[in-house]
Amino acid sequence: MRTFLIVVLLTLPPVASACVVPPPEQHVSNVELIARTKNIVLAKVTSIKKDKNNWDTTYTFQTIEVLRGNLPETFQIRGFPELKKEEDIHFENHTDVRFWRSAPGRNWGSSSNDTDCIIHPQFVSNRTYLIFYDTPYHSKSFELIVDPLNDKWLKYVREQLSRP
Repeated sequence: MRTFLIVVLLTLPPVASACVVPPPEQHVSNVELIARTKNIVLAKVTSIKKDKNNWDTTYTFQTIEVLRGNLPETFQIRGFPELKKEEDIHFENHTDVRFWRSAPGRNWGSSSNDTDCIIHPQFVSNRTYLIFYDTPYHSKSFELIVDPLNDKWLKYVREQLSRP
């Protein structure tokens, strides 16, 4: 019986170590996310470099617009491997009610929130993102912006930042 229990326990680590309930700071309100973040920037992915392990990935960004804070013209973020273009969603320029009602953002699911309960962002080369640079990362820290003039999330963040 003891041997059977050991065998069963050895087969469970992937399940037992999963991040079943992400930390609450990953899903605070939009207002709180904006208030707590010192560096918010609109930026474009200019290069992607995978580490030797072929998993950890360094993304280099070119700053388009600093909405708050002081980020350099280029900066890097480490995450998981590049997404396929069709996997990179923008919620119809963030007009889809699912983005506003359920609040998960594009960095939701097992691909970006690993067993360590930390968001590991993924991006696509040459695409533009609204980045909430400071940690802890939020499920909306890295939203794809396809149309900066008409994106509802980008407009919302700008409006919130313009308030006294």
